[in-house]
Amino acid sequence: MSTNHHIPAHDQVYQVDVRHTALFILVLLLMMGTMISFPVRSLLGAWQYHEAIALLDDPSTEYRDVSAINQESLHYYGIALGILQKAADLKPAKSRYEKTLADIYQRIGTWTEVMEDLQAPVPGGVLSSHAAYERSLNHLRSAIDQEPANADYHLALGKLYAAREQTRDQADNELRIAAACHPTSPGLRTAVAMQYLLLGMRDQAFAHAKILAQIDDSYFVWDPLSGSSRLGRRTPELVAHLSRSYLMQAFEIAWRASYEKSDDVRRIVPDNPFALETFRIFMEGKGVDE
Repeated sequence: MSTNHHIPAHDQVYQVDVRHTALFILVLLLMMGTMISFPVRSLLGAWQYHEAIALLDDPSTEYRDVSAINQESLHYYGIALGILQKAADLKPAKSRYEKTLADIYQRIGTWTEVMEDLQAPVPGGVLSSHAAYERSLNHLRSAIDQEPANADYHLALGKLYAAREQTRDQADNELRIAAACHPTSPGLRTAVAMQYLLLGMRDQAFAHAKILAQIDDSYFVWDPLSGSSRLGRRTPELVAHLSRSYLMQAFEIAWRASYEKSDDVRRIVPDNPFALETFRIFMEGKGVDE
């Protein structure tokens, strides 16, 4: 005669409840661990990032800058790259880490390219200029993937393409995107126009100089008492103010990019007294009477 042991119904329910409770606690712990790990990973990544930047800081200056590359500093560059890569791995959505990696690889690529041109020995383990540029490109593209509307990243990628003559069209495309990200930024427009000059694309440089002259208002002098702008007599302070303006830079870019010089620069002068005075000061600096 067979005997079957039946588990009471309330015991079955209890066992099921225990399993469900255990599963719920496990899921909860995993969720809590994931939530906690995000800030921890973020803080650790930030710490490693600043550690790498401090490692590359030039100790001979009182401000934060990057040490020049030489046979001795290359060792520290290698360590910094390793630390920054760990930071990027910990916080893969941090575009700033990718941009910094791109900057360092570009510096290494530029230094190595000079050494290669001079046929000078390059320390073992240092990337070739081509390999360094390729890594810089990859990190910049990654930064842009994470932050596609960042004009500085597109500008940096355009400059990197420009450094490689075979990618001139790609440089042009990135510069266009950079300008479109912040079309009313005089600083960005100046950088884009200057880059076109370096590329030898004079028509594009002139076009951006013309836009720069239209969007800049830094040359105006406002009277806080009257709330208006009036052009007084030409004082050294006024000349210095106008000379530091983006409008003055627009004239300089247009001068370099144009063919007719004086006539072409005159075409982009805004119709107001301050712009006209800035134009006169610019032309005097070029030795041309207006």
